[in-house]
Amino acid sequence: MKPNLPGDFVQGRDYGASPCAWYAAQLRPNGDSLALANLERQGFNAFRPLLWETKSTAKGLQRILRPMFPGYIFVEFDITRSEWPKIRSTRGISRLVGNNTGPSQLPVGLVDLLKQRCAGNFADHGANTLKPGDKVHVSSGPFAAFLATVEGMEAKSRVWLLIDFMGRAARFTVDMDQLVPQRFDL
Repeated sequence: MKPNLPGDFVQGRDYGASPCAWYAAQLRPNGDSLALANLERQGFNAFRPLLWETKSTAKGLQRILRPMFPGYIFVEFDITRSEWPKIRSTRGISRLVGNNTGPSQLPVGLVDLLKQRCAGNFADHGANTLKPGDKVHVSSGPFAAFLATVEGMEAKSRVWLLIDFMGRAARFTVDMDQLVPQRFDL
């Protein structure tokens, strides 16, 4: 199975107007790809949100896709149907998250919000989408979660930003990979 980046999503059966909902499943160690493939084979919709992370390695800075929720995957199914218990015995899945009465349903709209965030925050922004005056969030580093204004851009994907820090305007530079346009909330 070829992943659909930056979040792996497999489309299973179309249940029409049935009351399908999303549930969390805990994965076995290193079982994410195996679980996705097996859930797809069984006809379930599954989603594993992934985010780009910039990591310092011996080869320099590299962008790596990391799971947003390591060890978990989201599965959509109709709890009133008799098919869902087979998820518990799916290769790669350890258990469905819940209590003694059964799996716990995720809040309505949560997975759709995660899909939007994965697709928007880290997949589509780049040097051609930012211009001086744009508002951005810093996603990592010492200024993580700060709202900043783009002042200018350099070669090699570096961006000059202005932030309001302790009542004064502070100017600093960050890598393009650390920025999220303001239209996406952190």
